[in-house]
Amino acid sequence: VCSSDLLKSIVLPPNIFNIALRFLANTKITEISIPKSVSLCNIATFRNCVNLTNIVFADGGNVPLYIGGDMWLENTLVTTLVLPARIYKIQGYWKRGSNLTTSLKSIILPDTLEFINTNVFEYCTSLVTVKLPETLTQPKFSGGLFMGCSSLTSLIEISAITTSIGIRAFYGCTSLSGVKMLGSIPPSIEYEA
Repeated sequence: VCSSDLLKSIVLPPNIFNIALRFLANTKITEISIPKSVSLCNIATFRNCVNLTNIVFADGGNVPLYIGGDMWLENTLVTTLVLPARIYKIQGYWKRGSNLTTSLKSIILPDTLEFINTNVFEYCTSLVTVKLPETLTQPKFSGGLFMGCSSLTSLIEISAITTSIGIRAFYGCTSLSGVKMLGSIPPSIEYEA
């Protein structure tokens, strides 16, 4: 763990596989490029990196990538987050405490993404458009996924394999164009979805 608040830059080796819990927390880095060999970038990795504005994950290679978890970007100023095509899972609460809740306007998720956990985009009040990939394999549409996204205007398409929509998935989405179910059997809908 790099706990020094004096650390301002770091170059990660091209053969690193995992970035440990709180690895860069409390450092003064302003940007970072994550090599394509990384498969896991875990909880609170960038917590309290108050000068961090850019995170770029190198694309290419065939290493599946899993990011996020609680406080992943807490107290950062990230305005640019480039997610590679090799990403397959985004853990919930990944942006809690970051400015992404007010700065993120649009996101295109790669077709390699198989799983999005609960509350991933909650209270992204500036988010206007999002396109969910057809590759999602989870039968339950995650609860709280777009909760409080008051500017979201996209038509959200729900996969044919979806059997239920989680609690408050669209709660507070007052500008939403609509939700289109792609399956022939409508999913069950949980409380305040």
